[in-house]
Amino acid sequence: MRFGTTRSNARAAAAFGVVAVRRGLPLDSVDILPTITTATVDPSEEEHTAVASASATLGVETEAWVDALPDPEAVARLTDIATMTGALCISEGMEGRTTQDGGQEAAIYKLYLIARVLEHEDPEERKNWIMQRVKDALVILEQDGEAAWDRVRLELEQRSHLTGEEVRTLIAESDATLSESGSRTAGDV
Repeated sequence: MRFGTTRSNARAAAAFGVVAVRRGLPLDSVDILPTITTATVDPSEEEHTAVASASATLGVETEAWVDALPDPEAVARLTDIATMTGALCISEGMEGRTTQDGGQEAAIYKLYLIARVLEHEDPEERKNWIMQRVKDALVILEQDGEAAWDRVRLELEQRSHLTGEEVRTLIAESDATLSESGSRTAGDV
């Protein structure tokens, strides 16, 4: 996996954060600090050591969701995590990176694993489910013209690490600014 620029790493971490917040996931933090991690790209391969250049950390309650399967709420929450993972595909694509560059491929494999946990065993059904998560991530990231995504990205470029609460605050501020400018525009007509 190659390292991107600070901007591209911040874009990826911000994408995780925005989707997590918009989906109500328990976001603890996002950062662009290099982190040693394990990565498996092909299900038939062993894990490899890799360096992640953008990451999001969710609360520990996420582990309980797997244990609660097939509870519909647990399925919904794991689907939300998959959508958050799909945001990396969107971010990488906007940076002009493909599956050969590593980020999208790792994200797609994680989506594959979540799909398997949720028992999407038919290959075509699994593929469609994965594609829907990526599409859902795109809709979330673009719903406000990418304003919240850009706001979180800019802050990450400056600070490298944000708590979940800071991400929620930045998104709320972005939403309020859009709401105010929308009200003024409507009032001017």
